[in-house]
Amino acid sequence: MRAHEELILRCAQKRRKKIGGLSDEGFEELLLAVRENPANFIDDREEEAFARLGAALDRYHASCTNDDALDDTEFKLRHDKRLKALSSSCKEAAAISPECTDARLLIILVEESDSDKRLDDMYELAKSAPTGDNKHRPDAWDDVFAHPRLRLRDAIARALVESSRYRMAQQTCEQLLSDSPSDALGARRTLALVLARLEDEEGLNDLDGRYPDQDNLWINFGRAMLLYKLGRMYPAQRALRGFDKLSRGGAYALLRPVFVEPYLPDRPQTKPGSFDEAIQLMHDAETIIDDTPGFVDWTQGLDWLVASAKSFGRESGYGW
Repeated sequence: MRAHEELILRCAQKRRKKIGGLSDEGFEELLLAVRENPANFIDDREEEAFARLGAALDRYHASCTNDDALDDTEFKLRHDKRLKALSSSCKEAAAISPECTDARLLIILVEESDSDKRLDDMYELAKSAPTGDNKHRPDAWDDVFAHPRLRLRDAIARALVESSRYRMAQQTCEQLLSDSPSDALGARRTLALVLARLEDEEGLNDLDGRYPDQDNLWINFGRAMLLYKLGRMYPAQRALRGFDKLSRGGAYALLRPVFVEPYLPDRPQTKPGSFDEAIQLMHDAETIIDDTPGFVDWTQGLDWLVASAKSFGRESGYGW
């Protein structure tokens, strides 16, 4: 979530509406002025709350550094402390403006550990989440005021996967992609894994065709899982080799899963082909992997995959 950039655009859009009759060139100049000092353009409690949320997220992300040097006990203490601080700041933002959907979503994600209750709370929040400016747009993401609601629906899709409600997750992802084909939030990634779990090869091929040059890592891994579930082991291996070639450290991430911070509220940006992208994929796929008997044992028995993982471990210093 790029809260600072969104705050600039939100404030500029509201000021443009207040001024009235502003040309596109004039709006570009207004954007520059808002970017110089956003605080001078916060005119209501909603944007005051959004600014408070952005500052809280900045503090949270800054606190997520230098964790590697901590032992498990120290890490848990620091992790719990920063989540508590984030939740407290989000409650302050939500108190300023109940329409700050992102703050209310973050409170749910941080504080509610029961998956069913978390889903219920998110569905309840969706009933009151602002829909945006309600103008007809080919892509809802073009409306910055629709971003919080889209983020909420994306979080719901992931929560549905985590609770093994795959058909509902599929429907939620498909609706998100229909409303926002640009898919800035990565619903196609969730959908690729869901289609693999549902053994929907036609659906996975269709998704690959709709986004042919994007997120092939999720598609390749999803295809490997799907073909494994269908008992087509040689094609499954080929797909897994494609996954291994696309990602530096992908084999290691699969065979030696590492902890990933929760998405608060959406997926962090990662460099394509990087180890960070691979561990993000494994985080997304965790429930589906656990729900696919024998898959982990099968991958651990592939000598070439183990060799790739060991090589990365030695080169990167992660060990094996």
